[in-house]
Amino acid sequence: MVGAHLLQQLRVSGCEIHAFSRSYHGTSGTDGVTWHRCHDVPLSDITNLKLCVCATPIWVLPDYFSQLIAAGVRRVVALSSTSVFTKQNSLDTSERLLSNKIRDAENNFKQWAQFYGVEWVILRPTMIYGSGADKVITGITNFIKHFGFFPLYGQASGLRQPVHAVDVARACVSALHHKDVKGMDFNLSGVETMTYKELVSMVFLANGLKPRFVAFPAFIFCLGFCVLRFLPRYHDWTRGMALRMNQDQICDHSEASSVLGFRPQGFKLENIDLPAEAKR
Repeated sequence: MVGAHLLQQLRVSGCEIHAFSRSYHGTSGTDGVTWHRCHDVPLSDITNLKLCVCATPIWVLPDYFSQLIAAGVRRVVALSSTSVFTKQNSLDTSERLLSNKIRDAENNFKQWAQFYGVEWVILRPTMIYGSGADKVITGITNFIKHFGFFPLYGQASGLRQPVHAVDVARACVSALHHKDVKGMDFNLSGVETMTYKELVSMVFLANGLKPRFVAFPAFIFCLGFCVLRFLPRYHDWTRGMALRMNQDQICDHSEASSVLGFRPQGFKLENIDLPAEAKR
């Protein structure tokens, strides 16, 4: 999701670009990008790589530490997540484990980079959306298309700051080239703050539907989530997702704005931002 926008922006920078993926996504060299499968061609086979952006989950990055050193990388920009903060005290065990996993991965990355003299930058986006590839907008869209309504727990008043993938990609490019950001981390959030219910309402409208909500008591809501998880499309929905409807998940991106020139766009769902089966 972020990587696609990142490649578009790097093409105009004059850089020699090598893209690594678990699956092949392009014809090598025809679009200014040389593609590689992660398991077919190691990073260490490509010499004189100076800059790297890791758009995978940050806990995957240690698998490539030795290859990055062998390739001569001098700066690595890694995407993390504000979930390291917002899910730290979640009532859902799996979400607390995820928060700890992200925190440990960040610390591991910093220690490795400092030991080998590699410049590091960490970017922590809030909820990323765009290109019909994110989990939140896609999940909400699929639910309302299937059931015709959306369930609410309480007032669903928790605040959100969705940030578009293209804005995250721009921040990555800035962090790659800015000389004064080594050893820094930045939170990236959207410019607009809205409640969870307002967010879902905007998803309804983007799909050409009138918002329809049904509020359930806590025990029925949690029971419904347990039942939904038996369906393949909703297997990753958790009780914590319901409880977070009333919890704020926002952060301050002023440092990213002042240092990286981060200027996120307003929240607006275009047709391209909806999942393929929901496009009108």
